[in-house]
Amino acid sequence: MASSDTDQTPTAHGTFSLTPKELESGTSPASLVLLFGPPGSGKGTQAGLLSRRLNLPHVSTGDILRDRILQGDALGKAIARQIDVGQFVPDEWINQLLDERLRLPDCRGGVILDGYPRTQSQAERVLDTAQVQGARVLMVLLLASARDLAERFVGRRQCSRCGALFHLDFQPSLAGNQCDRPFCSGDLVPRLDDREEFLAGRLADYQRLTAPAVELLTQRADLVVHVAASAGSPEHIHQEIWKALAAGGPLARESWSPAAQLDLR
Repeated sequence: MASSDTDQTPTAHGTFSLTPKELESGTSPASLVLLFGPPGSGKGTQAGLLSRRLNLPHVSTGDILRDRILQGDALGKAIARQIDVGQFVPDEWINQLLDERLRLPDCRGGVILDGYPRTQSQAERVLDTAQVQGARVLMVLLLASARDLAERFVGRRQCSRCGALFHLDFQPSLAGNQCDRPFCSGDLVPRLDDREEFLAGRLADYQRLTAPAVELLTQRADLVVHVAASAGSPEHIHQEIWKALAAGGPLARESWSPAAQLDLR
């Protein structure tokens, strides 16, 4: 698939059919909605918009890790040490924390996952769990070019206290240069790894670690939606995702390759 796919209209394929009424009313089977996309493609923003529309909890592994670090227990300190030296948090730690979150009552009807699965082994775990629980797996794949991602990175900000992420243009804080989360008010600062010189490395990590998970889920998820995330406001992209989800049905399955998701030129 050529890199020009980022300009195509949204497409969905698979055998899972939902109507907008079923999606919004929660009368469909329990669903795991998975948001995928390269760093800076807007996964967190789109997960939040879908969460409000579907009345499903938005579960972000980034938020879970930051909350555990703030707790200051032994696991939180170990996670902080891993992140401080630029190492990935081990799968077993993430799986443990995610399982704790998904056991809460608000996740019984489904959940929107942001940042998980990140690897092929995590994707296999999600698929196995969904099969056991009779849940449906819906996958939203955000397509973006490296050039557009670099422009987005410039405006990203992170709370120096709680770690929440914002964007000067697409997701600004209601408190200006401070975090608008309850009981926080930390200063918003650029993230060190959001500098453009680090982007190539982060994209390479994404291709190496996450592309195999995307490829697996593209073949086995109940519904897969491809949406261009390079142009338009977050609300516009959300509407495109919504149209593709609502139109989900037995459409022709398209070929997919890791290189198709990014224009790395």
